[in-house]
Amino acid sequence: MLEFKHKTADDEDLKFLPKVYFTCHRDDYEANFEKITDCILELYNCDICYTETMDDSYGNDRDVLLGEMNLFVFPVTKKLLSQPSRAIDEDLMFAYEKKIPVLPIVVDVPTEIDNLYSKSNKFGMRHYLMLDERRIDDFKNSLRKYLDIVLNKYNSVSEILKCFSSHLFLSYRKKDRKYAVELMKKIHSYEKFRTVSIWYDEFLLAGEDFTEKISAEIQKSCAFILLVTKNLFEEGNYVKVHEYPDAKKKNMKILPIVMDDTDYGELKEFFKDKEMPPFIRPSDTDFEKHIADIINLPGNSVESNVDMKEYFLGTAYLNGIQVETNRELGVEILHNDAENNDITMLMLYEMYMMGKGVDFDTEKAHYWAEKYQEYAENNYKNIGLLHVKLNTLAMRATAIGDYAFAEQVYKKAEACELTVFEDMRNREIMYMSATQNYLFLNKPSEAYESIVKAYDILYENPDITVRCIDDFYILADLLRRIKSTDEMELELLLKEYAISKSIDIDKAPEDVRDYKLNGDVMVLRSFNSKKMSICQEKNASRQEREEVFKLLMAERELHKLLPEIDHNYVYRNISDTVIHYSECRDFKKAVKEQENLCELMKKDLPHDDTELLKSLVLLCTLYGSLMEQLQYHDKNESKRAKKKMISLAKEFVEICESSSTALRSSDVKYAYDNFKILMRKL
Repeated sequence: MLEFKHKTADDEDLKFLPKVYFTCHRDDYEANFEKITDCILELYNCDICYTETMDDSYGNDRDVLLGEMNLFVFPVTKKLLSQPSRAIDEDLMFAYEKKIPVLPIVVDVPTEIDNLYSKSNKFGMRHYLMLDERRIDDFKNSLRKYLDIVLNKYNSVSEILKCFSSHLFLSYRKKDRKYAVELMKKIHSYEKFRTVSIWYDEFLLAGEDFTEKISAEIQKSCAFILLVTKNLFEEGNYVKVHEYPDAKKKNMKILPIVMDDTDYGELKEFFKDKEMPPFIRPSDTDFEKHIADIINLPGNSVESNVDMKEYFLGTAYLNGIQVETNRELGVEILHNDAENNDITMLMLYEMYMMGKGVDFDTEKAHYWAEKYQEYAENNYKNIGLLHVKLNTLAMRATAIGDYAFAEQVYKKAEACELTVFEDMRNREIMYMSATQNYLFLNKPSEAYESIVKAYDILYENPDITVRCIDDFYILADLLRRIKSTDEMELELLLKEYAISKSIDIDKAPEDVRDYKLNGDVMVLRSFNSKKMSICQEKNASRQEREEVFKLLMAERELHKLLPEIDHNYVYRNISDTVIHYSECRDFKKAVKEQENLCELMKKDLPHDDTELLKSLVLLCTLYGSLMEQLQYHDKNESKRAKKKMISLAKEFVEICESSSTALRSSDVKYAYDNFKILMRKL
C-alpha cells in the first residue's frame, strides 16, 4: 500500500488530528508546498498528508487512503488547469464524489486562469482563496475562518447556530462592504434583533458552488434585504442578475435599505420591477418597526431555547459566526451574561489577561476571576465540585502566566476538605499544577511541600491512574532548582523522599549556580513562548511583534549574566527571534540569527544530530526566501544567497550520506530527498 508523508505543527499524535490532503500538479509542488502548508499549520494544527511525488499511484487503495481525509487542498495554477495530472483527474473527482470539502488556493494571476478554472470538470463555480504575498494577512484571515469551520475549531458551533431565532439574507455589491457591515451593526444594535443571524457573502467557503449556496441561503431566510447604493446600476452585476430575481421567484419578503441618495424610481426602472417595495433608511424613526415586521412573519420565527444562550451568542459576535464580527457587542453580551454564569466569568478573565478581543487589563481580569471564585463558593455546596472549580481557575491562571494570583487560588483549593476517593485524583492534579506554579515563582520550599503531597496521594491510592511522565520531570526540575541554592537540607529531604518512593531522579539536569537569574530566565522564556503563540494566533500587528522582540532581547541579556545556562533556553530564544524576523519578512536578519544557532549547535551536538540537521534545513530555506526577496531588487545579493543555499544543501546531503543514523528521522529523510532533487535541477 502507498504510504503518505505527514507534516504537522508539533509531535501530537496523528490519530487525534484532522487530516488535510495536499495535492497539485507535479511541477507546482516545489514552489507551493512549504508556503501553503506552513500557513495552514500556523493557524491550525492538523495532519497534512501528501505523496513523495504528485504522480504516485494509489493502486486499489485509493478509497481507503483518501476516504479518511477531512479536506483537499489544491494550489491552482495554469498548469494544473490545462495539463493532465493526478490532482485534477483523480483527486478532485474523488473529493467531489465523496463530498469532501475542497480548498482551491489560486497562486497564479486569476485573470489568466478564470476561463479554465470555471469549467465543470475543474472547479466550476467554487469560491477560491487568492494567495498574494503582498496581502498575506488578508489571505491568512480568510484561511483562518475557513479552517475554523471546515475543521471544526469551534466545537461549539452547533450550539451557537441554535441561538438564532430568525435568519435574514443581505444582498449587496462587494464595493459596498463598508455599508454592509454598518447596516448589520445597526440592526444588531437593537437588543431584540441580536438573535437574528444575517447571511452575507463573507460566509461563502472556498470550494463551495457560490450560486447554489446563495440560492439555498435565500430560500431558508425569512426576508431578503437589498442594500441600495448607486453601484447597483452597473450592468451585469450579480445582485441584479442573480440574487434579486431569485428572491422574487421565491416570493421572498424584500426590504430595500438605501445607504446613499439613490433614486427609488430610477432603480425600479433599472431592475424592471414596478412592485419594488419603497426604500427605507437606517436613520428613519420607524426603522426598527420595518425590521421587526419582516422578521415576525408567521411560520418563520423559531423560538431560541439553548442552554448558555448568551455565552454562545457573545462567542458568535466575537468570532463572526453567522453574524458580522462585532467584538464590542460580543463583549457587551458576555459581560451581561457573566453576572450569573461562571463559565463566562472565566472566559472574561482569560480575555483580559491575554488581550484577546479586548484591551489587556489585569485589573478587569482579576475582577472577573474574583467574581468566579465568589460564585463558586456561593453556588457549589458539594465540596468536590467547589475544589474542581477553584483548581480550574488556578490552572488557567498558571497557563497564562498569572502565577501570583494562581498561588492564592491553589491555597483556597487546598483548603477544601475532600474525603471522597473520586476527588483525590483532582487533588493530586492540583498539587502537581501548584508545584509548577511555585517553580515559576522561584519558591522551591513551597514546591517541595506541594509535590510531596501529590506523590503521597498517588502512592496512598494505587487505583488512581499511574502518574504521568510529566510528574517525574516536575520532580527532577525541582531537584535541579534546589541544588542550585544553598538549601542543602531541602535537597537532602527531596532525595530521601524520592528514594522512599523508588523514584530515580539522579539524572536531573545539571545545577545552575545563580538560582535567581536562572529563575528569571525560565519565567521570561515561558512568558515569551506564550506571547509568541498569542501573536501568531491573532495575526499581531508589527507594533505587537516589536514588543515581543524587546522581550526576547531582554531574555538574551539575562543569558549573558549567568555563569552557566541551559543551552535549550538559548536555542529556543534564537529560534523565536528567527520566527520574529521571518514573520516581519526581514530574511537577512533571520539568516544571521539562524547561522548563529547552527554554529552553537555544532559546538554542542554531534555533526549528524537530528536537531542540528533540521536547523541546517531551516537555514537553507531562509536563504531561499532571501534569494526570492532580493531577485528584483539586488540581483548580486540574490545570487550570493542562492550560492549559499546550494552550498548548505550539499553539506546537508553529505552529512546524511556519511551517517548511519541521520536518515532514520522522517523529517531529515524528507529534506534529504528534496535536496537531492534540488541539486539535480541546479
